[in-house]
Amino acid sequence: MFDNQTLTKVDNKAHFFLQTSTWRMAGWAIKFENPSHEEIVEGLRHKASGKIDELQQQTLLFWIQKNRLAQYNELLTQLLPVNDPYQSGLVWRNVDYAILRTLATVAPEKVSNEVWLKVLEKGIAPGKLNPSNPVITQSGNAADIAANVLACKQDASLVPRLEAVVRDAGSLQHKVAAATALKAMGRSDIVATYIRSH
Repeated sequence: MFDNQTLTKVDNKAHFFLQTSTWRMAGWAIKFENPSHEEIVEGLRHKASGKIDELQQQTLLFWIQKNRLAQYNELLTQLLPVNDPYQSGLVWRNVDYAILRTLATVAPEKVSNEVWLKVLEKGIAPGKLNPSNPVITQSGNAADIAANVLACKQDASLVPRLEAVVRDAGSLQHKVAAATALKAMGRSDIVATYIRSH
């Protein structure tokens, strides 16, 4: 990591028609060591608030994925934007996608269906297009991840809620993700019904 505030010219040389300069800038390397259980828990206790926090949290997520450490699923679930009472759950940062990917990669069968449905159903919450706020969501990638996990579970009890997302979501991304999940679960009939009605 380099600090552009420390950029200074050290040397200036002229060689016939070519002039060269030597510049210096301070930098730091981050050495990665295997985190302890306590360090992982501490790093997942709060949402990342700045770029450094995000990098540290993404490093922990990499470690959790690499070692398939499902014991951190509950902490990860709490960090998802859909569980943040101060926002609508529709704005996702890179670290939020990384958290969702970690949950989907490590042990999706140990994550409650409610988590995945909540991500998809956030597409319903804003309602139809509002002229004063035409941007409904930025979480299309999150919807795809959640829908893929639910489709892989092949749980017929999820069909009514996935159907509600296809029917009621204001976001096309959420609709398509839920429709894709229904199709993968062998319920193309439901998807076809809504395609014909629109």
